[in-house]
Amino acid sequence: MIFALFLAFCFFLASPLAQAADILSANQTLRDGQTLVSSWQVFEFGFFSPNKSSARYLGIWHKNIPLQVTWVANRNNLITNLSAELALSSQGSSVTPAGAVNEPFLRLLDNGNLVLSDESSFDNITDTLLPEMKLGWNLRTGLKWNMTSWASESDPLSGQYTQKQYRWGPWNGERFSGSNELKANEVFNPMFISSPEEVFIVTPEGAIQYLAWMNNQWTNLVTLQRDYCDTYGICGPYGTCSYDGNCRCLKGFRKNNSSPLDCTSGCSRVWNLSCGNGDGFVKYKSLKLPDNSRLYGNSSLNLEECESECLKNCSCMAFTRVDVHGNDMKNYPSGGDVIYIRMAKVEIHAIARAKRRRRIVIAIGTSVSTVCGMLILAFIAEYLNYRDSGDGGPDEDLELPLLDIASVADATNNFSFQNKVGQGGFGEVYKGVLPTGQDVAVKRLSLNSGQGLKEFKNEVILIAKLQHRNLVKLLGCCIHGDERMLIYEYLPNKSLDHHLFDPIRRKLLAWKTRFSIIMGIARGLLYLHEDSRLRIIHRDLKPSNILLDSEMNPKISDFGIAKTFTVENAGEMTNRIVGTYGYMSPEYAMKGHFSVKSDMFSFGVLLLEIVSGHKNWGFYHPDHNLNLVGHAWKLWTEGNAFGLVDVLMEEEFPLKEVLRCIQVGLLCVQQRPEDRPTMSSVVLMLVSETSDVPQPKEPGFSAESFAMSTDSSSSVKILNFSNDVTITALQSR
Repeated sequence: MIFALFLAFCFFLASPLAQAADILSANQTLRDGQTLVSSWQVFEFGFFSPNKSSARYLGIWHKNIPLQVTWVANRNNLITNLSAELALSSQGSSVTPAGAVNEPFLRLLDNGNLVLSDESSFDNITDTLLPEMKLGWNLRTGLKWNMTSWASESDPLSGQYTQKQYRWGPWNGERFSGSNELKANEVFNPMFISSPEEVFIVTPEGAIQYLAWMNNQWTNLVTLQRDYCDTYGICGPYGTCSYDGNCRCLKGFRKNNSSPLDCTSGCSRVWNLSCGNGDGFVKYKSLKLPDNSRLYGNSSLNLEECESECLKNCSCMAFTRVDVHGNDMKNYPSGGDVIYIRMAKVEIHAIARAKRRRRIVIAIGTSVSTVCGMLILAFIAEYLNYRDSGDGGPDEDLELPLLDIASVADATNNFSFQNKVGQGGFGEVYKGVLPTGQDVAVKRLSLNSGQGLKEFKNEVILIAKLQHRNLVKLLGCCIHGDERMLIYEYLPNKSLDHHLFDPIRRKLLAWKTRFSIIMGIARGLLYLHEDSRLRIIHRDLKPSNILLDSEMNPKISDFGIAKTFTVENAGEMTNRIVGTYGYMSPEYAMKGHFSVKSDMFSFGVLLLEIVSGHKNWGFYHPDHNLNLVGHAWKLWTEGNAFGLVDVLMEEEFPLKEVLRCIQVGLLCVQQRPEDRPTMSSVVLMLVSETSDVPQPKEPGFSAESFAMSTDSSSSVKILNFSNDVTITALQSR
C-alpha cells in the first residue's frame, strides 16, 4: 500500500521513455506499450492485460517467457483508459541533508524487485514468491509480508486466500502452534532453498504451486496443499478435519447437513447455550486451533483465571493457553493443541457421567491388561527357553529385563519433547538414560499404530536372542496397561533416510561410507536368512529401518512384521500384506507370496537408493514417469549406468565398484523371484572384483503408475485386489 503512493497515472506532457531501460526518471513517462527491462534482460515492467480481460494493469513478468505475471501494482484499481501513462509524482522526492531535492527514479532489478527510494515491490507481494522475497514480519518496520491469490485466473483483484507461512500460530517454547508435523524430525526437516529458476504462487483456489522453468516452459513440480485438510475451512464451523480425509463434528455438536458430500456447512450445537445458567467448558485435544480474528489475550492470566473471565462474557466461546491467530481447526493423531469450548449445562453433565463410566471401565481394563502382559512375557520366556533346549544349544537364561513404567518415564524425562528423537509408523522414539548411565532408545508404541500384541510379541521373540553387529540390540521391554514399549541400544546417527534424502547431509556421505553401509546391511541380511538359529524374513527393509551408530555402521531394526522360516519351507502365502510403498516385491504385493527373495527385492531398491541419493517411490525425472528402479534400468540398457550416481558426491570414487553395486541392485529387483540372487551370492559379488556378475533382466514395478495409489495424508493404506488379498502399506518414513 505504501509503495502505491509513489506511483501516479498521469496525463501531462513529459519526456517519454526513449528505449528499453531499467530506470524511469522523474522527467520521463512510461506509456502503454513501453516497458522497463532489467539490466540482464530477466524481468520486464509495464502495462498488461490478463487472459480474457480487456482491463489494463501495471505489473512485472519474466522477459522472453510466456506471460507469467509475478507482481501487480494496481491489482485493486484497474485501468480502463488505454492512453494511460506512468510517471513519478513529486511525493517520491527525498530531501538530502543539505536541503536540496534529490529527484526520484524507479528501477527494475534483475531479481524482479521494482525499487523506488526505500520502497520496493518486494514489500508488497501479490500472489508470487520469488527468490529473495520474504514471508513473515519486518521486526524493524512492523510490515507484514504475505501472499494473496488473484480473484480468478483473469482478475488480479485480491482473492479469498492469503498465504501466511504455514498458517502457524505463535512459538510456545517447543514448536509453532498448529505445526504438529512441520518441525525437524525423522520425517520432516524444514530448510530454505533459493533458486532464480523457481517460484511459488498462490492459486485462486488457495493452493500453493511450486513452479520451475524447465524445457522453455513453467512446470508445476508440486502443489503444496499437503492433504485434504489444507483446503481452507473445508469442514465449516465447529467441524474438524481428520487425516483420513473425513470431516467430523466435535463432541456435543451435530452436522448441519445430512448429506455426506456436503462438509463445508459445518456443525451446530446439540444444546443451545444459556449464558449465566450453568454453562461450562469442554476440553478438546489434538487440534490445530481455529481461525478467528476476534481475539482477546492476557498473558498474565493462568488457565483457571482465563476460564473465569470467559464465563463472565457471553460472547466468549472458547479459550486456550496460546494465541490462535491464523489457524483453522484440524485433528492430529498425536500432538496438536488444546482448546476449551463453551458448552451448555446439560452437555457438561452428560460428559461428566460418561467420564465416570469410562474411569470404571479403564480401571477394570488396566487390571486385565496388566495380567495379560505378565502372561505374554511368561509365554515369551517359556518359548525362548523351549527353543534353546530343543535346539541343543547352551542353557541360557532369558536376559531381557522387564522395566517398570516409572523407570522408563524417569529415563526419558517423562517422555518429554526434548527427549523425542523420532517418530515412525508404530509410534514415537525417545532417548533415555538408564540409572547405569547407558543411553537407550525407547520405542513407545502408539495405541492406534496398527501394531498390536501379536506384532509386539513377534518383535520381542525374534530379536531377543539375535546377536550380530549389523542388527539393532533389544535391551528390554515395558508393559503397563495399554502401554507397550521396547528399549533398544541408542544409535546417535539416527536412521539412514535422515542422511540419504537430505541434500545437505547427503554431501557428507562419501562413497566409502555408502559402500560400508551397503556391506553392513548385506551382512545383516545374510545372518537373518542363512546364519541365525531362527531364519528370518524381515519384510520391511527400507532406509528408515536402517539405524547408524556413532561410526556410521548400519544396524537393521524394526522386526514387528518379520517372519521365521525353515529351509524346507522358505516361502509363504498371506492375505494380509504389510509393507512400504516402493520396497515390496511384485509377487508379495500382488499375490501375497513372500520369501527371502522378497527381502532381496527390498535390498536391491535400497542399494539403488544409496547409490543415487533418491527415493524409489516418488522419484521424478522430466523425461519419463518411471520410478527410480525403472530409471536405473533405462540407464543400464542405454549403457549409461554411471548417470545414476548421486551428483552430490563430491569426492572421487572407484567407478567399477559403483557400477558393480548398480548391477547387483538391478539383479535383486528382477521381476521373477527365482532370477534374484541369494544374500550369500550378493555378498560375494560385492566384495570380489573377480567374481562373475550376471547381466540383469527387466525389473518389476518400474513404472510409477503401479496400481497402489498414494495419499500423503495417511500413513497406512488398505488396498484390495481381485484375488481377495488385502494390503496394509506403510508410508515410507
